[in-house]
Amino acid sequence: MKKIFTFLLLFPLIIQGYSQNRQHLRVLFIGNSYTEVNNLPGMIADIAASVGDTLTYDRNTPGGCTFKQHTGNESVVKIALGGWNYVVLQEQSQYPAFPLWQVQAECFPYAKALVDSVRTNNPNGQAVFYMTWGHRNGDPFNCPTYPPICTYEGMDDLLYERYMMMANDNNATISPVGKIWRYIRTYYPVISLYQEDGSHPSKMGTYAAACTFYTILFQRDPTLIKTSFDLNASQALIIRNLVKVVVYDSLEKWNVVINPNNKPILTDSVSDISQTKAVLYGHVNTEISTIKEVGFEYKLISDSVFQRHTTDLTINFIDTISQLISNQQYVYRAYCLTEHDSLLVGMEKYFSTLAISVVIDSITNITKSTCDMQGTYQYDGNETLSVGFEWKKENDTLLYYKDTQVIETLTYSLAIADLSSSTTYEARAYVIYHSDTIFSDSKMFTTVADDSNSILSTSHHKEILLYPNPTTNIINIELDKKEQVQLLLYNINGQLIQSKVINDLKAILDISSLSNGLYYLKLIRINNYPISYKIIKY
Repeated sequence: MKKIFTFLLLFPLIIQGYSQNRQHLRVLFIGNSYTEVNNLPGMIADIAASVGDTLTYDRNTPGGCTFKQHTGNESVVKIALGGWNYVVLQEQSQYPAFPLWQVQAECFPYAKALVDSVRTNNPNGQAVFYMTWGHRNGDPFNCPTYPPICTYEGMDDLLYERYMMMANDNNATISPVGKIWRYIRTYYPVISLYQEDGSHPSKMGTYAAACTFYTILFQRDPTLIKTSFDLNASQALIIRNLVKVVVYDSLEKWNVVINPNNKPILTDSVSDISQTKAVLYGHVNTEISTIKEVGFEYKLISDSVFQRHTTDLTINFIDTISQLISNQQYVYRAYCLTEHDSLLVGMEKYFSTLAISVVIDSITNITKSTCDMQGTYQYDGNETLSVGFEWKKENDTLLYYKDTQVIETLTYSLAIADLSSSTTYEARAYVIYHSDTIFSDSKMFTTVADDSNSILSTSHHKEILLYPNPTTNIINIELDKKEQVQLLLYNINGQLIQSKVINDLKAILDISSLSNGLYYLKLIRINNYPISYKIIKY
């Protein structure tokens, strides 16, 4: 009887503890057909209910909808309602795998805009990126123009990379559904994840996504899930076990913030990665008042010991780590020391340095005021880079002019005009990757002697006449024949400030609104090298 009495006392305590551990989340799903097919939000809610949790949700999932379109449709209104624990963001299935320059223009800015809206309207909420998967046989429609997405593996690799970039750049959580699909395809190919179109998920594919989302949103062990719906029970069990290993056992890898108010130090993000440096971001919890030192620890992923670099003690701190090894993967984490010298570290995050190099091959066809420059760059990635040349007079402090082009070949060249005669110049080639510029070693060259003292010489381009120069308001441009010519006006820092196309023998370039100073006008004629002129505005 004593044993029965003990059990009766404990039983209500067990029930009470279980009910206190239940979670109720409000989640908004922003996406398209990948979210809508098989009712992914509803499946997550049913999975949560099988464990005793509750998911209340809303969604906006028009077919094929992109992040850009979501910034101007009903999604904005739903986000603004507020009160969401999480807002799930899913981009159109192909966009993130396109060339990086295109993704940076058509995807990343709108992902940031959506995340910013989530934070503005939901101070206690979190954005979650829905990492999707490569199509079963790649993207045959866009394959001819961008070969990296011709296969499932190539497309899936790029989707993984870009979703990780969006999550890290925006300090957001990620639901790595594509990663789970990759494991299933690799180790359990008998499990059918796709519909017949080779793109949309089968019900089993949606189940894999739902288990992943449940684990990320509720931070629960997916092996607790008690429903397989009407699916193959053994295959569903395999999926739950995979999600446990890949997702639940590594929640911090997917930027899941667990009890953030109790964490004194947070590793935020990394940016401006080049072949030798990276900019790291960290955050100190303002409620912790005993921290006396903050900074970052970093190491090659193959090393066993972290190197430490201390930075200024502020709430949000930034540090540039330099002298890295190119083409290597690094692991880093924010750290802090308390007043008692206890070491506290944030979650570990990863980045890979680039393998980029550039050389200036030769400077040829040197005349009194012109020359031809040739450069070559090497890069292991898939995107098209911006390249160009910079040059200055030998004894000048600053490189006073540069020309930048987007080049798809490793070797590139440019005709440089309007140099000073009988002058020694220093030139170098460069490659621009994101906000980082990689330079070649310099080469010296000297122009041919000339008795002319004029600021502008058109002796080598008599077919084009520019006047007046210097000028206060306008530049008249006269051509010897009627053809299409592009005009590009740059300031002294090489920034493009005006562009137009002319198709007549005469044209006028209005610079009356510009500040006084030196400018550079580039004229690009069909099947000819660009021609550059100095323009003085006074």
